[in-house]
Formats: sequence, C-alpha cells, structure tokens
Amino acid sequence: MSARTWVVVAEGRTDLRRLEVLAGELPRPPAELRGLLAGQRFTPVKDAARVAKELRLPAVRGQFDHGDDGNLRRVILAARLLRQKGELPEDVALVWGRDTDGEAARAEAADRGRQEEGRAAQPLPVLRSVAHPCGEAWTLAGAAPAAGDAAHAALRRAVGFDPVHRPQDLDGKRGGKKSAKGALEALSGGDPDTEAAWLRRAWTAAPTDPRAEAVGLRRFRADAEAG
Repeated sequence: MSARTWVVVAEGRTDLRRLEVLAGELPRPPAELRGLLAGQRFTPVKDAARVAKELRLPAVRGQFDHGDDGNLRRVILAARLLRQKGELPEDVALVWGRDTDGEAARAEAADRGRQEEGRAAQPLPVLRSVAHPCGEAWTLAGAAPAAGDAAHAALRRAVGFDPVHRPQDLDGKRGGKKSAKGALEALSGGDPDTEAAWLRRAWTAAPTDPRAEAVGLRRFRADAEAG
C-alpha cells in the first residue's frame, strides 16, 4: 500500500507530472504530493544541499558523501527532521526522482540509500523513481503508435531500431537522433493526454514487461506498492 503523503525530490516538473499520473493508478493513492518545505510542489534534486543548510542539518560524512549518495542522504535526514518536528505527517514516503542519463551509478546510489534507511529504527520509506535513461523512456515503454504511423517509421530508420521496443537504448539528451525526449515528442505530437495514457499502459504492463524492468519503472512500481 502506498504512503499517505509523498515527498517528491525530483529533477523537474515533468517528473512531477509523471508521478502524479502514476500515483493515481495505485489502489490507495497518496493523498498529497509535495516538496520537503512548505509551499513546494516538489523539491529539486539540485537544492538538496541548500535545504540541508536551511534546516541546519549536520554535514553528511562517510564513504558515500558526494553526488547522488550525498544528496539522497541529505534529503532523507531533512525528511526525518521535518517529520519529527511535525512539519511532515508520520505517514510519509520520500520519492527520489532521478534520471540515470545512462549512468548506472545513479541507480546504485538510490539502492544504497534505500537499503541503508531500511535498517534504521524508524525507517522512512524511500521510493526509487529512477528512470533509465530518463523519464520519457517510461512513457515510451507504453507507447502505442498507430500501424503505419509515419513518425514511428521515421524514428526506426533514424536510430536503427524501434525505440518503442527498446526505450532503454535511447539517451536522456534533448537533441540527437537517439533522444528519448525527441522520440516521445515525435510519436505523441506533444499531446499530454496521449502521453499520460501511454504511461498508464506501461505501468499496467510493468510486472511482466521486460521494457519496464529495463527503464526502471518496474522497480518504482514495486516500491510504491510496498509503501
């Protein structure tokens, strides 16, 4: 079952929109998605150090105190403190929204953070919303272009494979022929309703679809359903 409140730490607003769509697919959707601080719809990953400083948290120390490891530890400590102070509800989970951009280390950092927090006396659930190579690949895993779609055919020719069948082999850059962002825009025409429908389709198929495993969606669904 999902947690009552999701505290979202993510890269940008498009990540938040995808999470809002998927939250609605859970048997017990979260009542609220918010950022760490009051008034925030989400907290940007890049602001982790600033939030830690604002809350006067101690510096993170240890083997994994830089990059994604350090930032995830900072926001976990921040959420713990805010929960203790009553500024976050007791029934809360932290959603760590990150694109790998092809860097496996980012997914590994999320795994370490979740495992380390799971050993705490009163663990804060950490939901690994880590998309490979980026969140658009989650939506592409559920894409259903019409038979004979010209944009789909053009994409297959341009990249040398079908990006709907292998979204994990695209990249997270905005430009370039293998851009997942560009592929999704070309196939959906930039229509948000189409993209939301495809994302829900990918979510539904995630337990058995190997594409969902490859792009990180299956892992997020398992975390979200476990709470």
